[in-house]
Amino acid sequence: MSDKKKIVLTALITAVVTAFISVNLTSFVKDRIAIYLPSKDENNAFSNKMTAVEHMLSSNYLYDFDKTKLRDDAIKAYVDGLDEPYTHYYTQSEFSSYISNIQDGYVGIGIIVGVNDDNQIEVVAPFEDSPAYNAGIQPSDIIKAIDGVEYSGDKLSEAVDNIKNGEIGTTVDIKILRGEEELDITVTRDDIASMLDEYEKDYKCTMEVKKIAELIYEYTSGYPYLVSKICKLIDERCDQNWTKQGVLEAIKILLKETNTLFDDLRKKITDYKELKNMLYSILFQGESYPYNPDNFVIDIGTMFGFIKENDGQVVISNRIFETRLYNLFLSEELTSSVIYQTGERDKNQFVKDGILNMELVLEKFMIHFHDIYGKNTEKFVEENGRRVFLLYLKPIINGTGNYYIEAQTRDQSRTDVIVDYLGKQYVIELKIWRGNEYNKRGEKQLAEYLEYYHLEKGYLLSFNFNKNKKIGLKEVEVDNKKIIEVVV
Repeated sequence: MSDKKKIVLTALITAVVTAFISVNLTSFVKDRIAIYLPSKDENNAFSNKMTAVEHMLSSNYLYDFDKTKLRDDAIKAYVDGLDEPYTHYYTQSEFSSYISNIQDGYVGIGIIVGVNDDNQIEVVAPFEDSPAYNAGIQPSDIIKAIDGVEYSGDKLSEAVDNIKNGEIGTTVDIKILRGEEELDITVTRDDIASMLDEYEKDYKCTMEVKKIAELIYEYTSGYPYLVSKICKLIDERCDQNWTKQGVLEAIKILLKETNTLFDDLRKKITDYKELKNMLYSILFQGESYPYNPDNFVIDIGTMFGFIKENDGQVVISNRIFETRLYNLFLSEELTSSVIYQTGERDKNQFVKDGILNMELVLEKFMIHFHDIYGKNTEKFVEENGRRVFLLYLKPIINGTGNYYIEAQTRDQSRTDVIVDYLGKQYVIELKIWRGNEYNKRGEKQLAEYLEYYHLEKGYLLSFNFNKNKKIGLKEVEVDNKKIIEVVV
C-alpha cells in the first residue's frame, strides 16, 4: 500500500470526524494541523499593535466598522503571507460551510473546494491518488464551469452536486483557471471509498469507518490536530489496527507523549492563573459556569481552544484535553499525596490475566480512605472526593489504561469516572450519601448509564458522613444490572 493511499485513509477518517465540528481558528495543511495562538509573552507585541490600531480607528474613523470582520481579515492576510496553498484561515461560518463541502466532495472526484474572497470556487486540495489528483487538478485552481455551466462562489452547493451527480465511471468536464491560463480537464467519477476497500484488502483488516470515526470523535470532539494525530499513530505505531482497541491504544500513546499542543496547553494555564483556577474547579469540584464570551477568562479559554460552550455552560473542549488537564493537576501533588503513594504500593494486586479487578480497587480504596481521611469534614470530601479517588486510581492504571470524566450522556444526565483498561470500560459513579432514597435514585441512574454503555456491571462509590455509618461493600441488582456499592 502506497503512502498516498495511507494519506487518503487518514483523510477519510478525519473527514467523517471533522464533519461534526465547527471551530474558530483552524488551518488545513494536508494532514490537518491547528494553528495555535502564541504564548502570552510572544503575543504582547502583536496584540498591542492591533489594540492600538483598533483604538485609533474607534476614536477617529468617521464610519462604523465591523471589528470582528476586520480582525478576521487581518488574520487571513497574516496566514496568506505564508504563500502556501494548503494553509488557510477560516472563520466559524466559513469552516462550517467548508466541512459540509468536504463531506460532499469525498464521493465524486476526490476534491475539497471552498469560496475565495473574489466569490470564486477555489480548489483547496485534491486528495492524493484521487481522480481529481490524477487528472492534474491542483490547489488554488479556480473552477469556472462544470459540464459547460458557469458557477460562482454563491452557487457552490449546486456546483458540488453537478460534480458528484453521476454514476461511477462517468466523466465530468471542468473548466479551470490557473493563473492567467484556462484549462479544460476531464475527470472520471469514482467512489473514493474504493481506496479504503483496497486498503482493507491489502492489510486484511476489518474496519467500519463510521464507528471508528465516532469513537475518535468521542475523544477529540473533532479537534483537527488530535484527529490527525490519532490516525497517524494508528497507521504508524499501532499496526494499522483500525478497531476500537487500535484507537484506544493510539490515544494511550498520545496522552503520554510530549508535543507542541500539550506544551502550549501547560504554558497557557501557567500564564493565566484565573483560567487555571476555573479549569480546576470544573474538573475536581464540579463547578458550573454559564458560558459568557464577555467574561475575560472564558473568552481566553475559548480562544485557546481549551473550553467550549455546551447547552449554555462552559465545558472542556474534548476528553483528551480533559485527561491531560487531570494528569497535569494531579501531578502537582503526587510527591506529597499519601493516597497516591498508597495506590502506588497497591497497584500490582489488581490485574489478573489482563483484567482489572475494579471491585478490589474500590474495596482497597475504601479501607485506605477511612484510615487517611476518616475524620475530615463533609465539605472536604465533597470538594476533594473525586481528586482523592483519581490520585489512588492513577498509579494503578497508569501506562496501560485511560480514564476520563464523562460530562454527560445522550440524555444530558451526568455520570462520573469512566476507565478504559485494555479495551474494557468501567463506569464508576461517585456520590455523597444523602439517605436511602437518594441512594436508590443513584442506583437507578447508574443502571441507565450501564444500559447506555452496553455494560452489565457498574460501580457506585458513596461518601458517607453519618456518625453511625457502616463502611463496606455490597452487590445489588437494578434493572438486570449488577452494581457494586462501596461506602466510605
